[in-house]
Amino acid sequence: MRALRLIAATILCVATQAARADDSEPAWRASALALVPSGYVAGTAYRTAGATGYLAVYPATSNDPKTPASAFAVRQALVVTLTADGTRATSAELRPRTEPDPDNDDNDFARLHAELAAKRATLPDGTEPCGLGAWSIDKDPSGLNVRAEPSVKARVLGTLPPPYRLKLGGAENTPEGGWLTEFRIVGFRDGWF
Repeated sequence: MRALRLIAATILCVATQAARADDSEPAWRASALALVPSGYVAGTAYRTAGATGYLAVYPATSNDPKTPASAFAVRQALVVTLTADGTRATSAELRPRTEPDPDNDDNDFARLHAELAAKRATLPDGTEPCGLGAWSIDKDPSGLNVRAEPSVKARVLGTLPPPYRLKLGGAENTPEGGWLTEFRIVGFRDGWF
């Protein structure tokens, strides 16, 4: 009997999560996917206003490390005409997305975006600016090579040391993997940071 209650509770939990997932997506989004132009992929259906739906779209290569999307590229939206009941898409037009981004519409984001845009001019052509903190987990005793260009054949400028461990027994506050070398990432190009 106890196992049956556990199974019933699990099924109820999964059904509740599935219902919640359906509630977060407007009914018209599924039919709008067929209207996404070739070369694009659909993102979030971010607004419905009367008989019009707005679906964020991105170049199909946006998630490819060799050709990632740029934070500085013009954002695109698929503006969708809906049926009278608002449940299905009947037609769509690709347009620049000009309205504020509800997820990133604060002054801190605008300031960060402006700072990165200014740094873009100081980087080699084709490099997307970044402002990230990172650390190396590379365990090669020779260290992680830092190269002059995004290529394994490029000149090595220096190395980042492997995680550091105390030689004599350590201390109780020593991290399990050792102390890692921290650095800043300033740009991304051709699959390399």
